[in-house]
Amino acid sequence: MRISNTIALAAATLAVAAVPATALASSASDHSDAQKQCAAELKAMGKATFDKTFGTNRNEKNAFGKCVSHRQKQDSSDMSTATKNAAQTCKTQENDPNFAAHHSGKTFAQFYGKNKNDKNAFGKCVSMTAQADAAATETAQVKAEEKAAKSCRAAQEKDPKAFKAKWGQNHNDANAFGKCVETTAKSSGSSSGSGGIGTGAGGY
Repeated sequence: MRISNTIALAAATLAVAAVPATALASSASDHSDAQKQCAAELKAMGKATFDKTFGTNRNEKNAFGKCVSHRQKQDSSDMSTATKNAAQTCKTQENDPNFAAHHSGKTFAQFYGKNKNDKNAFGKCVSMTAQADAAATETAQVKAEEKAAKSCRAAQEKDPKAFKAKWGQNHNDANAFGKCVETTAKSSGSSSGSGGIGTGAGGY
């Protein structure tokens, strides 16, 4: 049975509106994901570089907690952006007359629908697509920060004074390393710009 464009658009709008409320909710799972990402960064950077990147107190012992907070904020921003983009992607798929031909003969509703009459297909499509896209973005961001940290460490070791002068932005330039990593990671195009990296409390 054909549904009018007005009803279809209204249903799509309601489906999209329902996704962010659940997808962006702060949960134990979100915290766990951020912890895993930070554990990966700690392993890749090494403790000294990791602490300089994220630590904000005098002995930088809060580095891991600050990293987790940073990643949670950035992951939330990534999910928000991915959800908006996914809505358009799913609308295009829903209107694609050749969808079934590329999805094992299943219609859009059959492929994504998870309830009795597949009426939740659009919402499920948005959720699945957004989660996959956000995960890919988060992975790229973690890798960008790891690469940036190594680059900043090399520059700092080459000329510590010049490094502080270039990157320091507080009263004693002690936040230079974190700012270098944050800015360098952003310049790679892999950072959302949300959830800034630690301000730093000490320097080499």
